Amino acid sequence: MGFQTNQDQQAALADSEIQNDFAAADLVNIGGPHTSDLSAFLSGLRSKYGLNNRSAAQVIEDVLNSDQTGMSQESTPQPYALALSSPDRQAMQQSLMIDNQLLHPAESPAIVSQGMPHDQSADNQLQVDWPAVNQRLRDNGFAGLPLHSQSHNAADQQSRRPSHNQQQHQAPKLDAVHAALDSVLTQYDRRACLVQELLAATDLARERESREDAVLSRLRKERDDAVQAAATLSDQASKKAEDANRRHSKSSTTVKQLESDVAKLISQVSALEHANRLKEQQLKETANVAASLDKGREIAEHATESARQAKQKMESELARMQKLVADLEHSKRTKEAEVAALAETASHSSRGQEEAQRSAAKAQAGAQHLEADIQRLQRHITHLENSNRQAFSNDGVVSCAPYLTHGNQCGYRLLLKEQELQQVQRSWSASSQQEGSSSGEAERSRLQVKALEGQLRDLHSRLTRLQADTRIKEAENSQLASGMQLTQADRAADQEAAQRIQSKLEGEVQRLQDQLKELEHSSRERERAVEHWMESASVSSREVDVAEREAQKAKEGASRLEAEVKRLSSHLADLNSSYRLREAEVQKCMESASQSDRGFEEAQAKGHQWKEQARAAESEVQRLQSHVAHLQHAARAQEVILEQLKGRLGDKVTKEERVAKRDAEAYARLKRAFLTNKGEGSSRGQAGAVAAAARELRPVEIVGLYEEQKDRMESELAMLRAEVRALADNLKDTENRAGLQVHSRPYGSGPDEALSQQLAQAETAAAEAQRALHVANTTAAEAARGKARQQAQAEHKADVLAEENASLILELDARPTAKQYKSLQRQMDILERRLNDSKTQG
Repeated sequence: MGFQTNQDQQAALADSEIQNDFAAADLVNIGGPHTSDLSAFLSGLRSKYGLNNRSAAQVIEDVLNSDQTGMSQESTPQPYALALSSPDRQAMQQSLMIDNQLLHPAESPAIVSQGMPHDQSADNQLQVDWPAVNQRLRDNGFAGLPLHSQSHNAADQQSRRPSHNQQQHQAPKLDAVHAALDSVLTQYDRRACLVQELLAATDLARERESREDAVLSRLRKERDDAVQAAATLSDQASKKAEDANRRHSKSSTTVKQLESDVAKLISQVSALEHANRLKEQQLKETANVAASLDKGREIAEHATESARQAKQKMESELARMQKLVADLEHSKRTKEAEVAALAETASHSSRGQEEAQRSAAKAQAGAQHLEADIQRLQRHITHLENSNRQAFSNDGVVSCAPYLTHGNQCGYRLLLKEQELQQVQRSWSASSQQEGSSSGEAERSRLQVKALEGQLRDLHSRLTRLQADTRIKEAENSQLASGMQLTQADRAADQEAAQRIQSKLEGEVQRLQDQLKELEHSSRERERAVEHWMESASVSSREVDVAEREAQKAKEGASRLEAEVKRLSSHLADLNSSYRLREAEVQKCMESASQSDRGFEEAQAKGHQWKEQARAAESEVQRLQSHVAHLQHAARAQEVILEQLKGRLGDKVTKEERVAKRDAEAYARLKRAFLTNKGEGSSRGQAGAVAAAARELRPVEIVGLYEEQKDRMESELAMLRAEVRALADNLKDTENRAGLQVHSRPYGSGPDEALSQQLAQAETAAAEAQRALHVANTTAAEAARGKARQQAQAEHKADVLAEENASLILELDARPTAKQYKSLQRQMDILERRLNDSKTQG
């Protein structure tokens, strides 16, 4: 590559110098008086280009040949043809012909026909200094011309040229001149071909450079178009980014407005929750009033239950009395049978027959009276049962005055019957005295009468108890009547208070419903605003996507241009490496290419900046989208946590209600068992029932008590173990000291015994110190365990408080949603249902 470049440079220099040399030479008058200049010119050319082996004739021949070739090859003209015009060539041919005629006159007789006179040609021939030419050719490295002297026509020459008589005229042969010029011109012909090749290569290089210039200009134009397109795209992207920023600012303001609206809604919801809490408190108060009413109702039910129990007791007593009446009827029938037997025995006895008949009549009359009395008692008992049922159907309020009067009448009649029976007994005793034969039967009848008398006494005692019971029940019924009147008055007052509270609650519920309607309307407006904002955000996101696609297209075009520029830059680098030393235009092209590269790099840098801006805008949009998704996820998580907390709270409330209900049922069972066993008076059954009911009371508290006792027992056991270890150490120390004393007693003397005693005292002191240390260690260990338990309890409390704090923070951070609105509506529905239930119950 360097050799070719050097050849190109040398060819260009030779071309320019040859053209300058031919331009400087006066070849028009080469055959005239300036013929010596031709030889000087040829010698100069030979000395300049190293044509030492060419003669002048050859050089001239080469010039002539080059002229003919130039005339024949018009498409590829030679450099000599460009240098020599047609008059020059004609003058040179004429001068050569004149020289040939002068040198060889016999061979060229037609000199006159060439248009030149003989004297003028001779003068011109005399002007050529051939020895000087020959010398110059030799000096310049060419072969010399063979010169010879001209001897013929000497007289004519002397007469014609008197100034040269003294010089010896020498002239070369025309062949030698032609040979010399042929060698010279052949060398120059070779140089001309080389110059032609160099000129053709130069033209090809110039054409290539022109094509490269065209490609470079096209690429520059494309680069300018791409830069302009990138600038327009960047302007559009910047405008769209500004629009996106404005919309983002608008969306941020709308988000802030929405957040403020949400805060207002939260405050309104908190106010509604506060009002709801107040309503719940009022409902709790009404519930407490209803509970008090329920308690009054329970008291009334308990009173009715006690009245029913009293009724059952009276019914049982009536059943017993009916049984006694049946027994009396049976005894009456037996007595009638006995009377019949006595009548039969009296009929057998003749002496006491009349008296027996009278006594039998009396007994029969008494029996009839007793039967009538029993019937009346039965009717009275049925009347008592009917009246008792009627009384208990009238809310358990019973008037016991007729029962008392009827009981007194029955008692009086029973007393009368008892007196009649005593009279019958006396009559029977008299008849027994009169009738000795019927003494055994009379004794039996007496015993039967005594049995009847005992039954009557039992019946009388039961009647007295029945009267006492009726008095007690009357007092209780009076108390119940007063209590029922009070409960009715309280119930009326409670109903009035409940109606007032209900009216207040209805007004408050109406107000809350109005507020909820307003909140729903505002929430719908906010939702419409949010939807509008989301639509604008979607439009902005679509515009940003379009801008991103255009930026991507611009990026792809820039990447293609960059690849093309890289390829062309590599190609230009190759061309510059091959032609960097050729011409200054290539350097200018390279400078322009470097400037274009710098401009492209600047455009690429701007494209990178625009791409970074687009990426920043995209990252901002993604960040906003992620922020929105994060807020939605946080809202969903808070809703889930709130639902979980509500579920936990509901479970806790249901659990506490279940525990309270179970405790209330256990307490009620314990109370019923205690009251029932108190009425019956069995201490063992009472204790069993109370124990059975107590087993159902608060198993958690019982377990807690057992755990406290277990902890106390474990601490006492640890202290006892420590004391046992200390006592074992003391025992070992005493045994060791006793063994030392036993072993040292036979061998000891006075000082040794004192020393041993001191040693024993020191050992006891050390043992006591060790025990004290052990006790201190145990107490310290117990204190450490206690502190550890306290610390664990404190940590547990701290964890519980932290969880509660976290739950409270989550509740505070929670925002109102549609679910919360629905839950509020459900709560309002529940409150309305409760109010309706309270209305129906009232």
